[in-house]
Amino acid sequence: MAIEPVDAIILAGGAGSRIMPVLGETPKVLAPIHDEPFLKYLVRYLADSAVVRKVIIAAGYQADQIVNYCDQNPMQLPIAFSIETSPLGTGGALINALPEATGETVLVVNGDSYVDLDLAEMVAFHTANSADATLAAVQVEDARASGTLALDENRIIAFAEKTEDTGPGWINAGLYIFERVGLENFSSGSSSLERDIMPRLIEGNVQACKTNRPFIDIGTPGNYARTEEFFREF
Repeated sequence: MAIEPVDAIILAGGAGSRIMPVLGETPKVLAPIHDEPFLKYLVRYLADSAVVRKVIIAAGYQADQIVNYCDQNPMQLPIAFSIETSPLGTGGALINALPEATGETVLVVNGDSYVDLDLAEMVAFHTANSADATLAAVQVEDARASGTLALDENRIIAFAEKTEDTGPGWINAGLYIFERVGLENFSSGSSSLERDIMPRLIEGNVQACKTNRPFIDIGTPGNYARTEEFFREF
C-alpha cells in the first residue's frame, strides 16, 4: 500500500532549563553534535524516511537563532516556521503550528529527542489501526524519570505519572502521528501535549507503535554528554 506523504512539525520552542548550564542561550534544537546542530540530524532523519514532504519548526525561545541557521544552511526538506510570541508549551505550540501543515494527518517530533524508528512503518501502523493518534514507544530498564504508558496490547489507556519505583516500562519517545480532526477542539493557548492533549485523546483510539530501536533525549546534561557516541551509529 502506498503511503501518503505527511508534513512534520518539530516542537522546538522550549527554553530547556535543565540543559541551559551546558548550552547557555543556544536552543536545544541547535545543540552541537559532531559539529552539526541536533536539528540537522532530525531533518535528515525525516528526509530519509521518504514520507515527509515539509517540516514546520514550532519555535519560541531564541527563535531568531533557528531561523538564521535555516536561512544560511541548505536543508534536505522545505522548512516553514511557526513562531510563538509567548511560551505556549508543547500543546499550544502544536495547535499554533497546525495551520502551516497540509493534509489530514500530521507527524509531530519533539525537538530534543531522537528515536531511530522506520517512519514508513509507523505511518502504516497508524493507518492499519485507524488510530486517532499514534506515538512511538520505547522500553527502558528504569522508567522513573519519564513516567510510563499504560497499555492494553498496543492501545494506550493511561499516562502514568513519574514514580520512585524502579523497573522497566514503555515510555513516550517524543514521536507522534495525529489526525487533524482530533486536534480541532483544542485552543492555541498555553498547554502541554503530554498532560493536557494526550489524556483527552486516549478516550478514543490512541496507539503505541512499539520499537526497540535506539532512542535518546538530549534534554539533560547527562544525556547530552552521550549524544556524540549515540550518533556515531548513524
